[in-house]
Amino acid sequence: MSRAAVTSFRRQWPQPKCSFPNRQLRNLKMHYLQPTTLIVAMCLWLAPILPDSPMCRAQAILDGDFDSLPVGTAPDNDVPAGAWHFTQGLRFVNELDDPEVFTIVPTDSFSPGSLGNSLRINGAESALHHVTNRLVDDQRFSGEYTLRFDTYVVSGGGGSIYIAGNHRGGEEIHDGGANHNTDRGPQLVFEPDGRLSATVGSTAPNGPATSRTLGEYEFDEWLTYEIRGNVVGNNGANRFDLYAVLDSGELSEIASNIPFRSRALAPEYIDRVTLAHFGLGNTEQYFDNIRFVPEPTSFGLLPLALFCLIARLLRK
Repeated sequence: MSRAAVTSFRRQWPQPKCSFPNRQLRNLKMHYLQPTTLIVAMCLWLAPILPDSPMCRAQAILDGDFDSLPVGTAPDNDVPAGAWHFTQGLRFVNELDDPEVFTIVPTDSFSPGSLGNSLRINGAESALHHVTNRLVDDQRFSGEYTLRFDTYVVSGGGGSIYIAGNHRGGEEIHDGGANHNTDRGPQLVFEPDGRLSATVGSTAPNGPATSRTLGEYEFDEWLTYEIRGNVVGNNGANRFDLYAVLDSGELSEIASNIPFRSRALAPEYIDRVTLAHFGLGNTEQYFDNIRFVPEPTSFGLLPLALFCLIARLLRK
C-alpha cells in the first residue's frame, strides 16, 4: 500500500470515543487501538500459523535439514543425532549389527557441489529399522498438514518414510509410534526397482497390508515430494494426496485419496516423522530438508475474528 493510500485510510477511519477519566489511560487506548497498530499486531499473531511461515516450520520439526548435526554414525541405538533417535519401544528392532544403516554424511559426498549434510539409509540387513523425529514439545496434531522432503536414491537402493502417532502409550511401549494397526499414517516406500509405492493397511485388525504403486521415480538425482493429508480421527476416512515438486516450485499430482497404513484403528493424531529401512536388501537412500507444516484451521481464524470485532467496536 502506498504512503498516500495509508494516509487516506487513516483519515477515513473514525476516531474512537473514549470515556476514560484518566488522561494517560485515554492516550494509551488511542495509541494501541490505532488501525496500523492493530494490523501489525495481527500479522505478528498470525505469523506462526501461516502455512509458509518460517516460524511455523521451525516449530513443527527440528533438524529436518541435518546441517547442524555432526557427520558420523549417529543416530545409533543410544546416541541420537539431534532430534532423530530410536525410541525405547523400538530398540528391540534397532539393535544394529551395522551402525552404518543410519548416518549423517556431507551432501557433496554423493551429490557433488551440494552444501550441508544429509541423512543416509544404507542397509544390507533383512531386519526392520526405524529412526524417528517427534514434533517439538511432544505435540499431538490432528487436522490438515503438509510434509515436504527431498530425497536422493542411489540406483537399486530404496527406503521408506512415514508419518505416525503413538497410540500405544509411553515411548517405552513395544512398537509405540510404529504399530501398523493403530499408529501409522501416510507411508511411502521407494522400491529398489524404481517404483514409488504406498503401503495401505487392511480394514480388518492385523489384516495384510497391500502395496499400491503410485508411479516411478528417477535414480541418482534429487527429487522433492509433498504429502498433503488430513487426520480426521478413527473413522477410516484418513486420506492423503501425493505431489512431486517441480523445479519451478509448482506441484504435480501423483496420486490422491490414498488410505493410511493404519486403517483398522486409524490414527486420531500424529506426533512424529519416521524414516525406515524395511529389509529391502542392499539399499541406499538419502533424505534432506524434511519439513512438517500443520495447516491453519479454525484456530487460525480466531485472531482475524477478534480483529474484526475490535474494528467494529471502534466504528461505534
